[in-house]
Formats: sequence, structure tokens, C-alpha cells
Amino acid sequence: MRALSSVSFIFLITSAPLAVQAEDPTVNAPVAVVNGTPISTRSFELYRQLRLGSEGDAISDEQRQKLVEELVNRELIYMEAGAILKNPDVQQEIQEQTRNIVTRYRIRKLLDDHPPSEGEMKRVYKQQVVEAASTEYQARHILVETEKEALDIVIELDNGADFSALAKKKSMGSSAPHGGDLGWFAPNQVMKPIADAVSHTAVGKYTDKPIQTDFGWHVILVENKRKAEPPTFEDVEKQVRIIVENKIIGEFISGLRNKATIKLGTGIK
Repeated sequence: MRALSSVSFIFLITSAPLAVQAEDPTVNAPVAVVNGTPISTRSFELYRQLRLGSEGDAISDEQRQKLVEELVNRELIYMEAGAILKNPDVQQEIQEQTRNIVTRYRIRKLLDDHPPSEGEMKRVYKQQVVEAASTEYQARHILVETEKEALDIVIELDNGADFSALAKKKSMGSSAPHGGDLGWFAPNQVMKPIADAVSHTAVGKYTDKPIQTDFGWHVILVENKRKAEPPTFEDVEKQVRIIVENKIIGEFISGLRNKATIKLGTGIK
């Protein structure tokens, strides 16, 4: 299957922090109080997701205690280093992080308001998965050391020689005992010269010009072709959803850019 296309907006979706429902009465319940300043459950949940990711939904009491201790330590350092907030570099980084956070939540709201439709996801699946499924080939080959030997084999085939018999007799490939049989393969499973050759050769025909690879010179007979079986929609639904979500995001950003006045500066050298 061809790799599903994507764009750089994915990080805006996948890196979004855990959503904690505002109406949850435990959101503002403190998990610790440091010098009179509470550390809320909401802060804990956001920190837990940052540290453990989505796999951290269920955590042990030991893990919970460790995270609380980390938050306490962070709060103590933050309190002690309050004057550093005035540092221009710190202020710049805070502004950048604020922009990242607001952007993440805006993208989340966009997708909540305009979720990918099943129809659009099925359309993308058909276009990028089903229709893009590669062709598989069943072929035989005769591998020899020189181009002249390969050309002589083509002449023998033109005169009616049996391909399988010639492979058993003259091929130096490991498939020689089996009449040069390569079985079924996809283009990405063989060297590019062979993939290119079979894709341009009709079923039942052999390459009239020898194909060179690092192993020598090949004469290839294409015995059959078939469309590779694509994965089911269910198998790639998550990937397809990301593609459609990024399309929604891309259209949203294009709309913003069309309304904006943007001038590129000379700050990047």
C-alpha cells in the first residue's frame, strides 16, 4: 500500500493535552499545597499526560505519588526563581508556549465543530488506499554474468526455446532449479530495474532487452499480474481520519491566510 499522505499539522492534533471537563468537581481539588499555594487536580492531570502520554490513563498509587512529588518540586523551584520571570528570554519562551497552547486548543475546537464525515473518509480510503494498491507480479528470470550471454538467451527464446528449461540449464540464480521461478512479488520487494521491467512487460512476454543489476544480467518472463489486496477501511481508519482532519485544518489555515496581510522579513539567514 502506498504511504498515506499527510501534512505538518498532525502535531497540533496528537500533541494536544488531556481534556479535563470543567464541570468535574474534582478539577480544582488540590493534590498538594505548597507554601499555601494549591496544586489542583487539573494541573496534575495535565502534567500526568505530559509525562506519561495517553498510555497513562490508569496509573498506580506509586506512580501518582511520584508525579505529585515532581509537581511539588516544580512548584518549589518556580517559587524560588520568581525573579527569573523578568528575563527577556524567559518572557519570549512563555509567549511562544502560549501561542502553541492556544493554537492546539483552537484546532481541537475546529475539529470538534467540523469532524471528518464518514463519506469523506470513505472517499479518501478509496482514492489513496484502494485505487493506489500496487500491482503484484508472478515472474521467472534467467540470470547470467554478461550481457552477451543474456542476448544469446533472448535469441534462443525468440527461436522457440522453453524459458523454464533454459533457466534450469543456464541461470546462475538460486531459482534456477525451479525454472527461474520468482513467485509473486510487489515492485518494492525487488530491485528497481526488475520492478521497472516487469511493469512494462505484458503477461506471457519476456524482456527482449537484458536487465542489468548488481548480480548480473537478467532475462525476465512475466507470467501473471494481479492487483494487491488493499487493507480494509477498518485497518487504516485512524490514518484516514488524520488525513481528512489535516485537510480540514489546511482549508481553515488557507482561509486565514487569504484574509491576512503577510510580509516575509529578512530575519532568517
